[in-house]
Amino acid sequence: MSYLLPKNRFPLILNTKVIAGVLGTYTVSKLVYQAFFNPLNVIPGPWWVRFTSIPYIISLLRGNIVEFMSDLHEKFGPVVRVNPNEVSITCGSDIKRILSSYKYEKSKRYSNMNDICEDIFTTRSESYNKMRRKQVAPAFTHHGLETVDDVIMEVGIESLYQKFDEEINRNGGKSTTINYYNTFQNVSTDIIGELALGKSFNSIKNGGHLIIDYINIAIVMGALRTMLPFLIVLYYIVPKVVKLRNKAIKFTLDAIDERRKQNEENSYKPKRDDILQMYITAINSTNQKKLSNSELIKELVVMIGAGVDTTSTTMTWILHLYMMYPSVYQKVVKEINDSFPDRSKLIRYQEARKKLVYFVATVYESMRFRSVSGAPTYRMSSGDGVFLKDNTFIPPNTEMGLFIKGAHMDENVWNNPKSFNPDRFLGEEGEKLKKEVLAFGAGVRICPGKNLAWMEIFTILPNLIRKYEFKLPKDSIFGPQHVDETTGEPILAKASAYIVTAPTYPQRDCNIVISHKENV
Repeated sequence: MSYLLPKNRFPLILNTKVIAGVLGTYTVSKLVYQAFFNPLNVIPGPWWVRFTSIPYIISLLRGNIVEFMSDLHEKFGPVVRVNPNEVSITCGSDIKRILSSYKYEKSKRYSNMNDICEDIFTTRSESYNKMRRKQVAPAFTHHGLETVDDVIMEVGIESLYQKFDEEINRNGGKSTTINYYNTFQNVSTDIIGELALGKSFNSIKNGGHLIIDYINIAIVMGALRTMLPFLIVLYYIVPKVVKLRNKAIKFTLDAIDERRKQNEENSYKPKRDDILQMYITAINSTNQKKLSNSELIKELVVMIGAGVDTTSTTMTWILHLYMMYPSVYQKVVKEINDSFPDRSKLIRYQEARKKLVYFVATVYESMRFRSVSGAPTYRMSSGDGVFLKDNTFIPPNTEMGLFIKGAHMDENVWNNPKSFNPDRFLGEEGEKLKKEVLAFGAGVRICPGKNLAWMEIFTILPNLIRKYEFKLPKDSIFGPQHVDETTGEPILAKASAYIVTAPTYPQRDCNIVISHKENV
């Protein structure tokens, strides 16, 4: 019996000319469709967006997606097509409406960020997100945060005082130089460590922690994988990444095992339940089981990362802007000194929010002007599509980039938006404008740790500013005298946007001279 294929059994498959013809026909028809018939062609944008995402991906890789999107919107308006199946939107009211409903689910690029499993941030599922929010909600309610003030004071403020005083005394009681980007990361890490795991990471004392190093890498990797998911292999082949990832997982797993043992021995008796305890005792509504180790590790690392990077980077930009605008800084200093003259008592959150009206205005303006969430957040237009405020129709199943930075620069909302002006947030009109700041997102998937972030910002900065004097080093390449000729505003440190918009060169650009007030 012959096992040879009969002659001409598969003539189409074996005919390379036919294959080439089919592929060529498909390619041409695809190009014709994209060029002339794609419903997104009515959305303004550069010519190349009909055919390719390459310029968009390059800007993402370089970390300059915010500048890339800003340039497109300045040229083409509030709704811009940025690649073959994505539009970018800057109208704040449209962004808030889209974020207010689970109907417009997160785009699939968030699934690209999953490694161990999905989590509260990456999940596209309404039920999954609601489940996780419910499990951790007690940690972030006003009632749950009642005792957090004490944690911030002890783990944050008092530890910073001790560290700064040691550095100043080591320099003979004179001024000393610190890196405030590192400082704010360390203090935020210690606070979230206490709230998430029930213990400080001692980052302030030790000058850092491996969890910070891993978070910094994971944020960049996560952003890149949204468009290039195959980059997940870097977690397994780049030695530094592999080492940090394994250490972070082991550290978190050890904390989980330790807590389980404490629960079994009934030796866990805290003043307040931490996030680990809430998750470890929770039952998943999806399968009626407790969270697995993989789920616990993922949720805890995400919660720690979110608690560290957004808050610390926000404080970094606030202090950086104070140094660029000395008149603003001096007004903040005067308000804090006048409102809280007794330095023996620490400034607490509720007092700061009530008395420091101008300081609060500077925080809002900093979050508008240099938002850590300036890069787009992505949603799908649903099977129905969506009409925007200007009657633009976004077709069904289109990816929408909700460009927060663009909303913060919308001339229809903000007077002279490219100017740093905290006064815009004063008075009755200022209260209305506060609702237009979208630094923490909005709607059904708003940042669950928003209230905690406010507490940290409104206590850490006022207490530090009251006790210490801050000024730029003499060799700083930034300052109020270095002005952008096009805007008349001081040139700010270069920023890169990988999920969080942070200084590109923090070790160079975020150094500051501190001294005790009485020594100034």
